[in-house]
Amino acid sequence: MAIFFMPLTAEANISVYVNEQQVSLEQQPITDEETTNILVPFRNIFENLGFKVLYDKHTNSVVGQSKSLIIKLLLNDTKAKVNGQQILLTNMKIVNGRTMVPLSFISQIGCKVDSEVKPSKLNIHISYKNLPEVDFKKRFEGYNGTFKLYDISRDRYITFNELEAAKSTSPASTYKVLHSLIALQTEVLGNENSSKKWNGQEYPVKSWNQDHTLKSAVQNSVV
Repeated sequence: MAIFFMPLTAEANISVYVNEQQVSLEQQPITDEETTNILVPFRNIFENLGFKVLYDKHTNSVVGQSKSLIIKLLLNDTKAKVNGQQILLTNMKIVNGRTMVPLSFISQIGCKVDSEVKPSKLNIHISYKNLPEVDFKKRFEGYNGTFKLYDISRDRYITFNELEAAKSTSPASTYKVLHSLIALQTEVLGNENSSKKWNGQEYPVKSWNQDHTLKSAVQNSVV
């Protein structure tokens, strides 16, 4: 665990509100006197923002996860990962066993942070909204198959039309995606609306005996 020698001052006159509700804090906010940054306890704030917060002893890190974000704080480092992307976190501190992060970090990951200055008192207001769920059905409507997608914004895999994956299919039908990717990579086709003419050969399936775009070719198992 990193050791910091910067002077820190507990701020009993700071109140924190998350989504308009005052939060009871296990550790009072502190001010780094050298940078004047205000630090707040990660767990208290992010649990009230709807995150599930866990400690990973194997990596000595604190992880916060919501529907749209995964935040990983490496306690022996000055870096954090947000949805897999590394960002610098130089002002993180461990105070009385609590992980303290600067308000600037909370703002950096997409939260709205406002301050309300009153006589001898500072109120901090934090709000956050999850990213909307993406309706992948709109993208794949009409496709007879299943898709496994990696959602980078949420660092998770999504299976579309999962029941189709349990059905028995002929081995040839599994090559559609691979053949389509090869066609795109070799520029035989440019995009899903690129057209490829029928070669004139008669096939047993009627829909195969015509011109196709990449999209219709995948839908009709022509590729």
